[in-house]
Amino acid sequence: MGQEPTIIIYGAGAIGSSLGAWLAPHCPRLSLYARGEHARKIKADGLVVYLKGEPEKREPLFVNIIDDLAEHPGADIVIVAVKNYDLEEAAADIREKLGDRPVVLGLQNGLENMKILPRYFPRAAFGVVCYNAWRDGLGLVGAEKKGPIVLGAPERTPEMKEALALLASVLGRGLEVKIEADIAGAAHSKLLMNLSNSVFTLVGHGMKPMGPIRPLKKVFLSVVLEGIGILKNAGWREVSLPGMPGWKTLRLAAMLPDFISDRIFEADFKKIGMNSMGQDVFLNGRGLTELDSLNGRVLALADDLGMEAPVNRALYQLCRRSLDQKPFTPMSAEELWEALGGPLKR
Repeated sequence: MGQEPTIIIYGAGAIGSSLGAWLAPHCPRLSLYARGEHARKIKADGLVVYLKGEPEKREPLFVNIIDDLAEHPGADIVIVAVKNYDLEEAAADIREKLGDRPVVLGLQNGLENMKILPRYFPRAAFGVVCYNAWRDGLGLVGAEKKGPIVLGAPERTPEMKEALALLASVLGRGLEVKIEADIAGAAHSKLLMNLSNSVFTLVGHGMKPMGPIRPLKKVFLSVVLEGIGILKNAGWREVSLPGMPGWKTLRLAAMLPDFISDRIFEADFKKIGMNSMGQDVFLNGRGLTELDSLNGRVLALADDLGMEAPVNRALYQLCRRSLDQKPFTPMSAEELWEALGGPLKR
């Protein structure tokens, strides 16, 4: 591509907004597709994205905002940054307005995007987001760090290799990127860690003090270790992701004495901001979460294998009962441990 690509970031949540802020200074033909009060605030006062370790650095950046894709009918790249529950509608909207010409990058958790986007676009690529971001308010977004994003496509055709190279060159202007041959494996490895989104949401992580570390640590390890067993039995291998603990590390952590592991996990959990499910429950107020596309995906694998998955099944059922309550009141880590059966009195 000889000229600067025209880029649209579709969705101005925490991930879409952070990408917009990091890429806009380096991509003169970038626009952020956004509507509502958040979009109006950015238009009027600029977009502020700060890093967790540098909260005082909050310089507003003016990003071009569009509310109609028809403003850029010849877009070269569309980065889709909506959640799974909005993805089908977003894909249909993009296809109707822009056709199947653009390279489309899906940045959703889980695996649903790999089913949905290829139905609409011949050049659909996928990204595993390896950083946490959150919206503090209108036009104000925080991020744990500046990337990375792991890029890939299940079909490594010459056309898709060219598309991935284009995406890596563009995103690499503003943040760390990496191309991964086994993108489905990378998505499953991220999915394993996403299982804990429901755990931290149930205890109100990011909304109230963390409380005793030991029961929260035990629930976390019970959920992810059972998840590792399910993924391995389903034939998925671990793909190492930046900033995320490996499967062997997690198994070893479960063997450490509590007086050692408590301090390690307390320090690690304190670094975690409110995750995407917590933002859906506590901030967005739409009554929608990615529970089915994350926890439900792992349970579906277990069902296909005839595995019981008692801890993850109990967690899923507890989320179904609890998160639908209006208003939802977080429980303590001790209450969560007991609600999951301790887990299951093992």
